[in-house]
Amino acid sequence: MSFAFNASLASQATPLLPLHASPAATADAAYVEDCRAAQDLVQQLRRFASSVRRLKAQIEATEAANLPTALSAATPTGPSPSPSAGPVPAVSPLEVLRQRAELREQLESARGAAEEAQQRLASISMHASAATSPAEKQQRTFMCSRLLHSLHLAMKSLKEAAEGPEARSESSPSVQSAVATPAAAAASAASPAFASQDSKDRTEAAQREDLLELLAARQRRAQAALASETRSAPRRAQQRHAAAAQRAKHYGLESHKGAAVAAAAGVIGTPTPGHEEERAGKEEGEAPLDPVAGVGVVEMAAERRSQGDARQREALVAASRSNVPVEIPEGCVERAIREEQRDSLAKIHREIQGIQSLYEQLAMYIDIQQPGIDGAASLLYATLETSDQAARELTQARQLKHANARRKCLLWVLVVSLVAIILWLLLFFQ
Repeated sequence: MSFAFNASLASQATPLLPLHASPAATADAAYVEDCRAAQDLVQQLRRFASSVRRLKAQIEATEAANLPTALSAATPTGPSPSPSAGPVPAVSPLEVLRQRAELREQLESARGAAEEAQQRLASISMHASAATSPAEKQQRTFMCSRLLHSLHLAMKSLKEAAEGPEARSESSPSVQSAVATPAAAAASAASPAFASQDSKDRTEAAQREDLLELLAARQRRAQAALASETRSAPRRAQQRHAAAAQRAKHYGLESHKGAAVAAAAGVIGTPTPGHEEERAGKEEGEAPLDPVAGVGVVEMAAERRSQGDARQREALVAASRSNVPVEIPEGCVERAIREEQRDSLAKIHREIQGIQSLYEQLAMYIDIQQPGIDGAASLLYATLETSDQAARELTQARQLKHANARRKCLLWVLVVSLVAIILWLLLFFQ
């Protein structure tokens, strides 16, 4: 992969998560692990392609070495080779079979790696569709498309490398039919099995290409949907705001109609001040008026009626606003968050104070037990001194015992020597 891909993986790398990690962190770690596994699988497919090419070259060299021997065995009446020409090295057909078996194992391993890479890409696509923010979703979608493109290139290279052995497997029976040995006959008999295996490989490769194309189309549709959603987000917000305003307006109109119907039917038990003033104005209007003061009374009644209508509208607007969703200001949310943080800090402070009180109690207990500990230490020191003194006395007694034994030995030696000298003198003078 490119340097940008490695850098993007390094930027999203996360350490080992604890057991109490959040689901979002676990999902991010799984996404990064899937990306790394997909990258490793793409590299494995590239290595498989190079090994298939190497085996292809070896098989071509082996067949080229076996071709002169097979032709000479098929045409025995031909001219004999000159004596100056050296012997042509021939390779056993079993070596060709071994190389073909190794090639088949490489292709099977590559098939398993391709299937696992497709599973990883499907998991990465699921992670991209489950992303929370649009930026993260776009980044994961771009990463999935890059991995898909790299996998497509690796599969194409592997297919190009595998097409050579398949073509040779079709042309090899004509060459192996000229070989008269039993091993060559076994090799020619085994070639149809390789051809069927190669056709199966081609079918599976076509299925993989179709699956990759489906994944790419799905990825393109997801990118187009994300782009359209990003472009239409402001328009949708404006439409939602207009719909909310329209609902509030309709609710106010329905409230006006309901209040008017209830007032006409006499359902409302406690008349509002506006209704009382309107009723008083009507009564005053129905009363006989003085021709001179009639104009002023009518003007006052109209003014009171307008005031009552204004108060009634305010009451209806307040009632309608009480049922409309209220947006909480950001200051209230921040204040609530600060209060919650303050409460949590106070709780932590109380826990720290409790731990500190426990340590203080432990220190007091140690202070109370300190005299007993000092007495035990002094008794231990006295016991050590007594044991040292007893050891010294035992050493002195042992030394005195050895000295007495040495003195007794010397005394006996002296006595025996004197007796021997006396006896010798007596015997000498006689």
